Amino acid sequence: MRFDGDIELSLFPYIGAEITGLALIQPEPFSTLTGRDEWLRAEQVEAHAALLPLLKGEFEIGTLKAKGVDAHILHLADGRSNLDSLLAYLLSDDADNSGGSEGSKTTPRDSARTFTIGGVEVKQARIDWEDRLREQRLLFSDSEISIGSITPEQPIDWQFSIANLEYEHAAVGSLIARLSGQAELLLNQQQNRLSLTGLTLDFAPRSLLLKGAWADWPVPLGDYQLTGDLDFSWDDFVVHTEKLHLLGDGL
Repeated sequence: MRFDGDIELSLFPYIGAEITGLALIQPEPFSTLTGRDEWLRAEQVEAHAALLPLLKGEFEIGTLKAKGVDAHILHLADGRSNLDSLLAYLLSDDADNSGGSEGSKTTPRDSARTFTIGGVEVKQARIDWEDRLREQRLLFSDSEISIGSITPEQPIDWQFSIANLEYEHAAVGSLIARLSGQAELLLNQQQNRLSLTGLTLDFAPRSLLLKGAWADWPVPLGDYQLTGDLDFSWDDFVVHTEKLHLLGDGL
């Protein structure tokens, strides 16, 4: 982690910090391959925690806010990713039990009682996800993300809007669109899976080209809505779908 700007601290009535110029550093060879030292940087980050609950060993964090986020996620052909170390920590027992002795380790049930986040707000975000194993790339720009209250092992409400989405697959084709949606998220730490239930995606493609055996052919443009459930595995980066429905005036 690196700080390239100012840090403003507050102590009462909330313990908090406002940071400008935050960067999360990535290891080699990812910094060389992406041409940047960090996999994520943010112009501004703000976080606050209630003081009185801290005195009782309870963590009540208000809404985390970030502005001007720029992330580049790289998944190499050999299976390595620049998020491997972060995901390994978040999904390990060490993340739940850090800071305590062996005899005072907290269980997931204890953590659920003592740790909550009021929500997450991300504005003016750009996320570039490059998968060299499957020869595909996904870029979000001019994005906003809103996440509801976060409590371990409990579903989380999620909403987002992406003014510009670009997707390209070497064998399938390419897409440029506007996208927005909402879903209920649930992280399964034991199986390293992320589930999205009640998913609703509204998207309006501006350009959609599918590659065929003999020639590429464009898909009719229009407004589309996708509903259903998704299940994403961190281990193999594979998305499983169920009860998906697609409606649109371009079909």
